[in-house]
Amino acid sequence: MRNVVVMQDWINRLIAIRQRTFEFNKTITFKKFKRDDRILSTLEPNKDDLVDLAAIANDYQDITDEIFAFLDTYPKLKMRFSNIEENVVSYILFERIGGDLVEEAWREQFIVEFTGVIARLTTFIEELMEIYTKIKFKCFKTAEPCSVPIRRNSSAAFVIMPFDKKYNDIYRYGIRETLEQMGIVCRRADEITHRHDIMCRGVCKPLQEADFVIADMTLKNANVFFELGLSYGFEKEVLLIAQNLDDIPFDLRGMNSVIYGGEIGVLREELPKKLQEYANA
Repeated sequence: MRNVVVMQDWINRLIAIRQRTFEFNKTITFKKFKRDDRILSTLEPNKDDLVDLAAIANDYQDITDEIFAFLDTYPKLKMRFSNIEENVVSYILFERIGGDLVEEAWREQFIVEFTGVIARLTTFIEELMEIYTKIKFKCFKTAEPCSVPIRRNSSAAFVIMPFDKKYNDIYRYGIRETLEQMGIVCRRADEITHRHDIMCRGVCKPLQEADFVIADMTLKNANVFFELGLSYGFEKEVLLIAQNLDDIPFDLRGMNSVIYGGEIGVLREELPKKLQEYANA
């Protein structure tokens, strides 16, 4: 799920910022000792040191801005973490950037306070990630939260396409085999064994569990259109494929797509490229 990947990226960037902060402290300490050896009593903040600290501050601010932008798209999560701005994110330490960088007491206090902020923000992101992965979408039939256990798989794809024997080779050799060679689990509704409502267990459940969706728009199939709408509702990354451009409605032609002209070879060549683009986005 892309948002989970984004949250993990926030954590990784915070770890890097924490390390850069320690390195900054070591660098300043080294410079002070070196100057003290020359019997110099004071050391003015170096311009490069200020630039380094400002860069750390900017990177930290970028992460907090991204967190707020994310929470703005999820009102319920924003309410759940309504105190985050006060307690963690808006705790600005960098207004002291112009202070005495080489004064040991200030520097120690700065390191303790800032690394504490990073630790709290990291804990917040981990909690946010855990809650986000447990979000229950409302059933479009009952308007109640989904009661089916959902186990999200970051290396799974769900394929929606017309159920017609003439497309079986397209699916088996052009899509499934290509994805499996990339280490991606690929499923289609007719491959899922269930004893319940096919829409619930055969479509909604695997759609929610998948990391992304491949939708074959060939023939403008009504079921495909419906399941495509569900995919966007479940906030999935979607790759459209079609034998002809005319199979894709005009309003969707700006979306990421592959026109394969009925050729399995085109899918085998283009799908890895498109999926790599998703991975790098």
